[in-house]
Amino acid sequence: SNFSLESTGRVRILDCGDSADVLAEAAACRDKDCATFSLICVGNLFLEARARAMFMRRASMTVVTEALQSRDADVVRFAAGALRNYCSDPRTCPSVAHTPGLQRRLQDLADHPSERVRDHARACLTN
Repeated sequence: SNFSLESTGRVRILDCGDSADVLAEAAACRDKDCATFSLICVGNLFLEARARAMFMRRASMTVVTEALQSRDADVVRFAAGALRNYCSDPRTCPSVAHTPGLQRRLQDLADHPSERVRDHARACLTN
């Protein structure tokens, strides 16, 4: 099972020192399965306020935003989903507007062929 789905699992991941950085690094992997699974986990971690704050302070967030540029629709989908969870917090969402090019990329993704990508991008833009 995906340990990041349950709140207790997410807290344990966050308590494991550099585990969030390891997940972020894995999200940058060229292997699609590795990248998508890591982005799913990162997105689930963003359900925890502590994870959103942790990623906001680190360069780890760059990996998520770079994944939005992927040619692979699934990688883009899960990166957009992770970012949607990140943007659900009014304390962290404004940092999206200050990330160079991110606002424009989300606007582009709001017209993506995939309904899920469109929904995630539009949710990020309206938060």
